[in-house]
Amino acid sequence: MSNTIFVKLKDLMMDKVFRIYKNYVPEHIKVCDLEKDDIVTLSEQLLNISYTLPKLFKERIHTVDKIYDKHKPNEVIYELFAEDHKVILLLTKNVKNGSVTIKWVDKLWLYSI
Repeated sequence: MSNTIFVKLKDLMMDKVFRIYKNYVPEHIKVCDLEKDDIVTLSEQLLNISYTLPKLFKERIHTVDKIYDKHKPNEVIYELFAEDHKVILLLTKNVKNGSVTIKWVDKLWLYSI
């Protein structure tokens, strides 16, 4: 009897934990090619990359993810990844006014050619 109560209690707690986790985890969406090019170009402008780095920067960006966080509905986060799935750059876009800012950048990766 106590064994079944323990199992039911464990299942109930796991269900609650899963619901909390599901509500907290933001939604990741892989960005398509055209939007990816726009985001990469925008990040080059924000990073103020000049001379030969822009071409190398574009070639080294493998994928871009768009993140919608339910807890911050006016904010969209873009994650730029290298080929080894390493996060290189985080951009934050304010949906209300359209401004885009750099949240984080891996400078070691950026300047290693």
